[in-house]
Amino acid sequence: DGELVHAQLHPTMRSKIVLDIARLSPAEGGAGAITDGEMRRRIEMATEFIRAHTLYMPQPDPTTAPPFFSLVPNVIGPPQKWRDVDMEGMGAVDIAYSAGRFLLGAGEALVVVGQMP
Repeated sequence: DGELVHAQLHPTMRSKIVLDIARLSPAEGGAGAITDGEMRRRIEMATEFIRAHTLYMPQPDPTTAPPFFSLVPNVIGPPQKWRDVDMEGMGAVDIAYSAGRFLLGAGEALVVVGQMP
């Protein structure tokens, strides 16, 4: 009938999906040990990425923020699928988006726990 059905949801296709993860030995292209300097560089890059997406990120413009994004700290916006949102851009039509910002005090941590379907 032309309806799109994802393989993981199709009863007969699901059993045919094969995933395999294998560790390569160093002879097969493993990266091997890195130097202390390289480890320092990677940690600094990760730290800068986290800061850029937390402490240094400007407050979103309320006139352009998507409707699923909450402007109130520690509140997540209402979940919406991309096709239900009247906005420009691209998004996955099978994912419900919901976003917001967190404001943590000294000694607080944000712990996110979830489960893949």
